[in-house]
Parts: sequence; structure tokens; C-alpha cells
Amino acid sequence: MSSLVFDKIVSDSVVFNATEPYEQLGTEDPRVVYRASNGVYYMLYSAVQDVNGTTICRLALATSLNPSSYSNWTRYGPIFPVCTRSRVGVLESWNRSDNHARQSTINNQR
Repeated sequence: MSSLVFDKIVSDSVVFNATEPYEQLGTEDPRVVYRASNGVYYMLYSAVQDVNGTTICRLALATSLNPSSYSNWTRYGPIFPVCTRSRVGVLESWNRSDNHARQSTINNQR
């Protein structure tokens, strides 16, 4: 029987973390899909923030040409900025050559 081995997380191994005001309490639940036609990785994630003592969590978008590098992510902020609980999202990538869809879903926590 083989066992799982996890490497220790160190600051050099983190490629995405909270840097923006709308991520004040952190980032969670990333889902990434790659689009070969333009070479871009798209990531939906939960951005968590405190607003006047209330914790709000919103679905946010970031993109990268090289997702393994911390400095290469472009953040677009919350997709639905007015909503205070928008944690559900689906990323879908369609590969025409093999006729398969690939999905990544963010679960809703109510």
C-alpha cells in the first residue's frame, strides 16, 4: 500500500494569495481551466472580505499565461460585485479535436 506524501507549504511555493481589499480575509476554492486557443489559464475563486463586521464571499476571476508563477496572475475582481454571497461558478473548456468538455465547478456554501 502506498501512502500520500505532502510537501510543506513555504512562501516560495504559494502562487496565489490575498492581495486586494476584496480579498481581505483570504482566497478560497480555486478552480482553473486552460484554454489552448489563446494559452490562457482562467481561475474562478472565492474572495472573502469583511464589510462593516459582516463577512462576505464573492466569486472572483483571475487569469494567467503561467499559473505556476505568483507574479503572473491578473485579477479582475468579483464577477458580481453587488452580491455578498456569490460562490458558485462553472468553468468549461471545450476541446473540439476530441469532442470532450472539461468542467471545473465551485461549490456553493450557504
